[in-house]
Amino acid sequence: MSSPLADQDRPELQKAIEEMVDSGFVGVTLRVHDERGEWVGSAGAAELGETAKPPTNGHVRIGSNTKTFTATVVLQLVAEGKIGAGHSGG
Repeated sequence: MSSPLADQDRPELQKAIEEMVDSGFVGVTLRVHDERGEWVGSAGAAELGETAKPPTNGHVRIGSNTKTFTATVVLQLVAEGKIGAGHSGG
């Protein structure tokens, strides 16, 4: 796998996360892996009141949010016909 690209290689992505910070987020880290390769960047602060940027190699605990992500992926896989939407009889 190639190493992540620097911020200047995807200025539109860096601008998007900077706009998120401008709108009120304390800090944002974004990792994208698409047909152009992998890109990672951050903007804002790692902690409220601090100046250090969020680390691009940090770990984020998302807790119960995983249920929403999992359900979305399952629905996408059903729509693509990759898994069945079977049901149990009653």
